[in-house]
Amino acid sequence: MGLLQYLVQSLVQCLGQCLGQCVVQRLGRSTVLTAVLGLLIALPVSEASASWAAELTARQQQVLADAANYQTKFEAGMKLALDTAGPGEGVPAGSRGKLAMSRLQSAMQPVPTLESRFAELPGDDPAVKELRARFDATLADAKALEARLTGQSQPDAPAKQEAPAQQPGKPAKPAAAAGAGGAKLDYRQEDVLKGAKFNLNQVDGYANALDQLVEQANTTADKNALDHRKINSGVSTIAEAQRKLGFANDALAKLPADGRGVAEAAEQYNSLVARINAADAALGPVHAQLQKLIDVNSYPDFAADRERLAGLAQMFNGDLIQSNRPAAVEIVNTADAARGERNRIMEKYADFLKQDTEPGRQIAGSAVNFDSRYQAFAQQVGQWLQSAPAMIDGDIKQVNDMAATAVAEQKPAFFNGGIPQQLGYVEEKVNLYNAVDPAAARPYMEKLAALRADLKNQQAQLSEGIITANTLPPDRYTGSDRAAMEAMAIERWKSVQPDAQVLKVCFHSDQWNRETKWEASNTAWYKIDRSKIQAQLIIKHDDRLAVMRPVNLWIDHVNNDKRTATNFDDITDELQPNRFLLLDKVK
Repeated sequence: MGLLQYLVQSLVQCLGQCLGQCVVQRLGRSTVLTAVLGLLIALPVSEASASWAAELTARQQQVLADAANYQTKFEAGMKLALDTAGPGEGVPAGSRGKLAMSRLQSAMQPVPTLESRFAELPGDDPAVKELRARFDATLADAKALEARLTGQSQPDAPAKQEAPAQQPGKPAKPAAAAGAGGAKLDYRQEDVLKGAKFNLNQVDGYANALDQLVEQANTTADKNALDHRKINSGVSTIAEAQRKLGFANDALAKLPADGRGVAEAAEQYNSLVARINAADAALGPVHAQLQKLIDVNSYPDFAADRERLAGLAQMFNGDLIQSNRPAAVEIVNTADAARGERNRIMEKYADFLKQDTEPGRQIAGSAVNFDSRYQAFAQQVGQWLQSAPAMIDGDIKQVNDMAATAVAEQKPAFFNGGIPQQLGYVEEKVNLYNAVDPAAARPYMEKLAALRADLKNQQAQLSEGIITANTLPPDRYTGSDRAAMEAMAIERWKSVQPDAQVLKVCFHSDQWNRETKWEASNTAWYKIDRSKIQAQLIIKHDDRLAVMRPVNLWIDHVNNDKRTATNFDDITDELQPNRFLLLDKVK
């Protein structure tokens, strides 16, 4: 399907839904094309692509503001707890230690909420990064104070933070039932039990949040659609819960099994161990799956696909419709294939794009750019099509008028400059018209063939005058590699005419012309990055005439700047008078 057919079909489908097919069938071509332009202007970029180009959404900004408020409360509470504990490393004496512990517990209340808020936010956003750094620093202070108040940081403590007495995740032995509420604990044991309960209560908050996350994971059929940040936060919460359970287990091990409140704490501990282990079993495999999903190293073609998508987008340059129509023809001929490649790439990375990662935003941004440039190019082609028939008819008339004047007034020079140049404009426009809409362009292809035939006959009438008027082409190239370029061009032409007597080599341009594009071959795409310059070989034709034979020289930048040459002519081509010149003009 050509580009125009794609545009018209899209319009017909849209109009068919809104007005009925009878209205569409009554529209003329110009009306359809005009409507196409309006449709293209209004056509939105897909929501799936556009979302990746945005900053924080309104919802995320609200979550970030909410998290900032909780962080302020967390910092204020921690300052109060630290001030109460006072300086030093050991457990504060007397009631100060109990008061500091109480204030630490109050200060820690926003932590689960903050963790859940961060799970909803993109971790690479600068504002999120800054707030997360504040949270991590405050949480580190809280952990340090907790270790100090519970005696975990003391050298003679029976269990340290880094090595709990019992491996977290294994249930403690149930405490024996104590009569009448259990044996009374001394004040030191009371403090130890409070520390255990403090950790268990925190884990209980973690477990509640994890239960919700596990339910979401279990009820989501497409695990790749789960937010990797939330799952990653859940895994971190599990690790923190296990650490806290280790501290609680160490504390319970120091207490008598029949102590007042110990059995209840042990039961709570065992229940929390089971819940955390269940969360670990549910989230662990999902976490591993999502970590592999978001790892760009899991996609060996990622860099090449992204480069190709970006390169295909750059092809759609509407300015070429006026400045370089042969290149515009190439773009029109490959537009559908390029669009198909864009869709293939986005489908290939569909699961990857479900996760808000920087590489994902990059390749999705390339898709957004492709969509924008593709639609703009289609719009410009549609506008050009409306005026193309009139322009081509005007150009053909101008060529015919010039040819008629040249014959009538015996002006062969017209066939050396103005007529070939104007004929080239006609050919470019007709070829572009034919690429976009072959059916509509068919009459103009016939007009072009008739024009060429007429010019050939008219040129024959002035053949001798044209040859006499011909001059050497300009010679502008002065690069240090000129000698090697001449040798390559001569060698290439002699491969088809070994006895050719080369009299001179001229380079019309003073520099190489570089082009970069993508070409499709079957289902594969190849990057073209090359430079071109044309050499005009002036070859002796007979005792009176010389003939000009163009040879194109190439530098392949994709292939280590390899240089090659190709003949512009076939040795059997019929040459027109403007390709000959008198031998005495070759100097």
